[in-house]
Amino acid sequence: MATAYHTEDRQDRARMSLGSLLIAPVATKYQQFLAYRQTVKTLSALCDSDLSELGLSRPMIRSVARETALAT
Repeated sequence: MATAYHTEDRQDRARMSLGSLLIAPVATKYQQFLAYRQTVKTLSALCDSDLSELGLSRPMIRSVARETALAT
């Protein structure tokens, strides 16, 4: 009886482990997507002179946002 309990417990932990392994990359990609979207929104709201002060131009916004999102 005690053996069955431990086996079921191990199986439950294995399932949770597998679930975590499958969900973690998706959650990471989603967080990166949110960071990308927020960065694009923030930089797009700036005027050209503000972007220039940051050393950026409007066509660079998406690539900068991508780099920023991947760094998170």
